[in-house]
Amino acid sequence: MALREREILAKKKTTTQVTKGSVAEVMLKQLHSWGVKNIYGVAGDAILPLLDAMHYHKEMQYYAVRHESAAGFMASAEGKATGKIGVALCTSGPGLANVLNGVADASADHIPMLVISGQVESHKIGTEAKQYVDQAKMIDPLSVYSGSILHPEATIDVLHRALIEAISKKGVAHVSIPKDILSMPYQEKIHPPLGMLENVIQEDTHYLDQAVKTLLQAEKPILFIGEGSRSSASKVIRLAEELGAGIIETLGAKGCVPYEHPLFIDGIGEGGTEESRELMLQSDCILIVGATWWPKGFVPEDTKVIQIDISPASIEAHKEVNIGIVGDAQAVLSQMLTKITQKTMIPKKEWVETLKQGKQKLDEKLNQARQNKETPIAPERLIAAIDQNVDEDAIMVIDTGDHTVWFSQVFRAKKQEVLYSGKWRTMGFAIPAANSAKIAYPQKQVVALVGDGCFTMSMMELATAVKYQLPIVVIVFNNQSLAMEKNKMMTSGIQPFGTELHNLDFAKIAEAFGAKGIRVTQEAELEAAIQTALQSQSAVVVDVQVSDVKPPLLGE
Repeated sequence: MALREREILAKKKTTTQVTKGSVAEVMLKQLHSWGVKNIYGVAGDAILPLLDAMHYHKEMQYYAVRHESAAGFMASAEGKATGKIGVALCTSGPGLANVLNGVADASADHIPMLVISGQVESHKIGTEAKQYVDQAKMIDPLSVYSGSILHPEATIDVLHRALIEAISKKGVAHVSIPKDILSMPYQEKIHPPLGMLENVIQEDTHYLDQAVKTLLQAEKPILFIGEGSRSSASKVIRLAEELGAGIIETLGAKGCVPYEHPLFIDGIGEGGTEESRELMLQSDCILIVGATWWPKGFVPEDTKVIQIDISPASIEAHKEVNIGIVGDAQAVLSQMLTKITQKTMIPKKEWVETLKQGKQKLDEKLNQARQNKETPIAPERLIAAIDQNVDEDAIMVIDTGDHTVWFSQVFRAKKQEVLYSGKWRTMGFAIPAANSAKIAYPQKQVVALVGDGCFTMSMMELATAVKYQLPIVVIVFNNQSLAMEKNKMMTSGIQPFGTELHNLDFAKIAEAFGAKGIRVTQEAELEAAIQTALQSQSAVVVDVQVSDVKPPLLGE
């Protein structure tokens, strides 16, 4: 018997145990054996037996949020922040319907997540009972798996499969269980993970030599990095230095490479800059590392494109790719560096100088924008005040709106990590996500940037922050409008309609929830307000009156 097989069997013998109790109790023990630490939800009739079991299960923490969508966002954000599976719990009917926005966020960004939904009693399934709906059909477009536990003996098998599907496919798995089944007695062996899903796929070296040859021949190389490059940031930097390549990022990669690095340019696309766009259009070879989004329209048609991704499907999705390498970015980049350093490099002085000039133009433009002293406060000035004072390792949680674009363009990241609603782009994400990030990393500063429209969609989750003593910082870009939609209407020649907001005093609202509230109306007040908020030991909201000026390059 192979050593690996013996290790697996030994682990299974020591960790598998017979568990007795109700179905609800056994479900929690199974989840705990898979490393689940937190469950987010809202109480409802169909999950009362499970909540009762949670009360006595001290190894996991249940967070009672104010809306099921927040439970979904928190589970999704936990997955984004930690790489582990997040769990949301909801009741039947409207409970599951409410959680779907968070489910869609996790689904769109390929985040492992488990949704456990209560269901009406088993004898009412298929009837016109209150809150009954075919839950599998409701969640099907957003899930990689949906199963129902209709008998106690199916509990472990269904839950086990759901966990495997969510983690292995990086998506949302759903388990539905009738209320009466949750209370039934049950005795079964739980099935802890064997560790097989954590094994890194070995890199495909078939095209590695061809990729290295192409990179060495390139005269104007660019490294295009996404969120998947975060764990290999040091190797990205070293490769760029060896090749004389510029580094351009997606929003999810912000903080992987410090802004001050001379080869770092900025972002691309809607939240990018003119300088990065011009340099990308000059490139003759682009290496994609950990990015699933492709900047269509920003790349010359004859540019050679190489992509490293752990998922073959992600590479196949980019029809522009010439060479694809399947594997873990860190391992592939290590092999690339070994091969490249063995070659005689031809210095790319002209391209490096072009990159330097582009960065200089960007610095000058950003410095001028960031020093804007106007009132209402310019969004660029607010971003500057934030990045000049926030911790280097802070977690920045960004909601959806024109403030997202300003952050992407203006924030000079050091080592911060960014959480945001990627492809789903939902409003209302940041406050519940910030709560989740603070739970996962209590020692880190967590700062949520939200628009005024976003704030009113999830401000009730300030109560969650206060209840669980989560000292998050929420900074509101208050421009009295849904500015992104307003500006897009104006750009398209449409008279803005339905975009003006009637806002209340958000600082006073924060205080009503039990948080600290700070209102900023003048530029002279800004710096002190940001510093006070970042030093706070409790949840705090900074309501900043900003102008609704349109960010440059706004558009898809």
